[in-house]
Amino acid sequence: MTTGRHILRTLPSLRFVAINQSPSVPLLQLVATLASRGHDVTLLTGTLPNDQAPANVHAVIFGRYDATSLRRRLWSWLAFTGRTAAWLTHLPAEATVLACSNPPLLPHVAVAVASLRRFAVVARILDVYPNILTAAKIPGRRVLWGILATLHRWAYPRCTALFTLGDRMADLLVPYAGGQPIEVFPEWVTTDSDLFLTIDKATARQRLGLPSDGTIVLFSGNVGLTHDVHAIAAVAGELSGAAIEFVVSAPRPDSLRLVFADCENVTVIPSVSAEDYPQLLAAADVGLLSLRAGAEAASFPSRTLSYLAAGLPIIAITGQPGDLADLIERHGCGCIVAPNNPAELAATIRTFATDADLSRLCRLNARSAAAGYGADIWLNALADRMESIAWQHVCSRDRRQT
Repeated sequence: MTTGRHILRTLPSLRFVAINQSPSVPLLQLVATLASRGHDVTLLTGTLPNDQAPANVHAVIFGRYDATSLRRRLWSWLAFTGRTAAWLTHLPAEATVLACSNPPLLPHVAVAVASLRRFAVVARILDVYPNILTAAKIPGRRVLWGILATLHRWAYPRCTALFTLGDRMADLLVPYAGGQPIEVFPEWVTTDSDLFLTIDKATARQRLGLPSDGTIVLFSGNVGLTHDVHAIAAVAGELSGAAIEFVVSAPRPDSLRLVFADCENVTVIPSVSAEDYPQLLAAADVGLLSLRAGAEAASFPSRTLSYLAAGLPIIAITGQPGDLADLIERHGCGCIVAPNNPAELAATIRTFATDADLSRLCRLNARSAAAGYGADIWLNALADRMESIAWQHVCSRDRRQT
């Protein structure tokens, strides 16, 4: 029997545009996969790892994301969105655009331009921003909530398809979708789990200049509007004097050092290279995640998947329900602690530092959970879906012209 994928492989070249100011590794893998299948692929972005685009992908760089302050964050979002809108006005109608919600209004701008140019728009919604604004306590959030909700209700039903990262996020988006189905395509693990079996913990700590003894609790990755690093500072104070060290690795460490200035048991380091990141994960004993109250269903920290691949027990500071809490409960790979409860968080960290059997079980369960987020499952599924949407768009356009 002929498979759907085989049929798609016989199609002529399709044109894709992917847009994300700060593209994740999975997005880079997606555009590379579409290009490897013979399609014309352009990536509009603000940055590229090592300033190099994936093979056969045309990259257009409009401006790096600046998150050093709320004002600069908003300005970089506006500048990138405006330049993207201008670029899209020249896009031919046969194209299919994958507009990620980074900046938040990219899908909306793409839909607005598509109403004139007639290309297809697929929105990949990475965060649900009315809820994010409330969780981050942004000034004027009540007014902004109404504006964003109105824009969502206008734009999302006009998209060809709506993608998001988890079932809980999909539930939040239902009121804005106008009956449009919301498809769940999570990010996927981008590091081979077996690699961590070959890395010696003591060697990794020595290589990165981390403490050789005690329990290391790792918080790594971007610090966005949804992440509460002050919760880490509070628990570090609770655990002062214990053989527990917190390592915070982030792209902009200087501002974080001010948060942890009084914490002797917190080491703040810049984001490590792609080569050293597996070493950092292997050096840790526990992976820490923190979502502000109100963001539990509106966001999903992508670093979760790296922790799973490394077999790290996860402690998640988050409310419920949410996709992060669901993952931890479903797979038994860690513990959930409610926000604003440093005493409970400290007790949970002490438990992982002293209970070897619990840590071992969570490590095994984390590695098992990582298999369900493999690139072999989700990368091909998303690439196939994008091809299907693009082909249907081209066919329907051809029918309208005849």
